[in-house]
Amino acid sequence: MYVYTWERGEKRNINDNYIHIYFPFIKNKVNNFIKYVLFIVWVPYKILLNVKCNDVIIFMDLETIVLGFVTAKLKKAVIIWDIVDPFCEAKNINCYLIKKIIQYIEFLFMKIADIVIVPHKCRIDYYYDEINKKIDTDNLIVIENVFDPRIFSFEDINKINNKSKIEKLNKFINSNKNRLILIGYFGRIDSRKGLKYLLNLAIKYPDFIGLVIAGKNINDVGINFYTKIFNNIFYWGEFSQIELPILYKYIDFIWAYYSPEIKLHKYAAPNKYYEHLYFKKPIITSRVMPQSEEISRMNSGIILDKLEESKDFMDKLIIEMERLKRSNIYQSINKLQKTYLNYYDEKSKELIWMIKSAKKRNKISD
Repeated sequence: MYVYTWERGEKRNINDNYIHIYFPFIKNKVNNFIKYVLFIVWVPYKILLNVKCNDVIIFMDLETIVLGFVTAKLKKAVIIWDIVDPFCEAKNINCYLIKKIIQYIEFLFMKIADIVIVPHKCRIDYYYDEINKKIDTDNLIVIENVFDPRIFSFEDINKINNKSKIEKLNKFINSNKNRLILIGYFGRIDSRKGLKYLLNLAIKYPDFIGLVIAGKNINDVGINFYTKIFNNIFYWGEFSQIELPILYKYIDFIWAYYSPEIKLHKYAAPNKYYEHLYFKKPIITSRVMPQSEEISRMNSGIILDKLEESKDFMDKLIIEMERLKRSNIYQSINKLQKTYLNYYDEKSKELIWMIKSAKKRNKISD
């Protein structure tokens, strides 16, 4: 399988069979407008050059399908649109008129694409809430961000290049054994995810709380500053999915807070929810997240309505963490884990059936 992309991040699985073909210009702060104009030409050019009739093209997010839809149709390909995030929420577009125009464009492409993929059923509600439009679910498939352990093996973990990071983490863990609770955050460093509050919690309660943080964009909350001053805060650096077993091994809780003030968080489909099930680590999150009811039912985490800086609130949060750490969350998690046991096998069959149906429809329309 060929993957055409502008993103130059590490491949998801070091054993995968993807051939990554990158846009020749690196995305950075230099001449990005010119590069984006070239990218507009590059996407349809690659489709015209390489795609054959009845090939399957997956467009991820609005930019790519807008650029490649016409050429994909000309080549009579099956068009799959994977909506990772609604464009306006991901790009923080606040102008009412522009926002509505883009949402209507998104809705139009959802109607004319052969297949649409969304990461959670709550995304169906988004367009109804925003523009009062109901999505036709006949061409829609929900594929949740379920953690798939097949993306790595323990042989892969042994191949992690930077052994010094593992040694530093082990040293940090050993020096923090006396702390009651070790909280992890593994994802994009984003102040909107309550990370400044989490850092403040660790600073105010250094004898109780330790932090392990991994991800990129560290300047957003000044992680380097905190790790140099406080010995109960550890920064791993950027990470890939094959490193998750190492990161989850020692922590007591995973932090997955979503601000109720951000509209997209109402429609969140976080990886951390599925990771907390797989690694059997309780999660700290917010009620706005769609999966919060399931977490409450399983008693597999702490649900917060909002974050408060008061000592009383922080004291209660630590007490609740201590209680949950002592409780047995594994039985309820095991039951839900079973429902996701063959998740991707079942979803693959469903998607393959939809692709075959789309190819038949395309033949009839000819």
